[in-house]
Amino acid sequence: MNDTLDLKNVAAFPASEPFIYNCWGELVFYNQGGGKAWDGNFRNAYVPAGSYPYAIRYPYDDSSVHRGTRLSIR
Repeated sequence: MNDTLDLKNVAAFPASEPFIYNCWGELVFYNQGGGKAWDGNFRNAYVPAGSYPYAIRYPYDDSSVHRGTRLSIR
């Protein structure tokens, strides 16, 4: 079981910025530097099960953004 969402290889790029959103487009996680995993908490509570879009911006190139989704199952 995975208790955290750790975006692989993001920590290798210390200036990367991962963003995770809920289905309403509200930012539920942000970490400048990319070295921190998301534990599924938002406003001191676990998020409901569902799909969570993410974007990772790599500031080395303004056009370098990786997008995807992750599924939270509780």
